[in-house]
This record gives sequence, C-alpha cells and structure tokens, in this order.
Amino acid sequence: MDPDSGHYRELVYGGLSTHDRAVEIKRSLHRCATYLGYSMKAEIEGTGQGYQVRFRAIDKAKARAYIAAKYKGREHELPYNPYRRGDN
Repeated sequence: MDPDSGHYRELVYGGLSTHDRAVEIKRSLHRCATYLGYSMKAEIEGTGQGYQVRFRAIDKAKARAYIAAKYKGREHELPYNPYRRGDN
C-alpha cells in the first residue's frame, strides 16, 4: 500500500472461463471491500484463454486524508467535494 494515498497494488484474478464467473468475482470483491470499509476498482478483461478481473483496493480514510492535505487551503480547486452544498 502507498502510505500517502491509501492505494493498494493492482492485482489480477485470472483463469476465469466464463464472463458470468468474472462478473460474480467482481461483485464479490466489491461486497468484501464495502464490508471492510474500502473502495474497490475492478475491471473485467478478456484474454485469449478466457477472462480475468484486474482490481485495486483503496483505503478510504487514508485517501480522504491525502486529498485533504493535497488541497489544503485550496478547497475550491477540488475536482469533487461531496460536502459542498448546491450543484456539484
């Protein structure tokens, strides 16, 4: 894990024979990440032998702290602020 941004290393779950199985693995990864309080980015990719799921977990607390430190004093420059009132 990158201690500053909270992003974990990208991993690949390979050897999946059907697209349906790849979708179920992706959903399972998202359910586990949500349960543990992490964000998850996962994509299904086709290979010559079947399918694989490329995924990365993100520690939400560390990521928020990283963005807060990065934009300290320049909050108006945030690409997205979920706490801002009005239209985002």
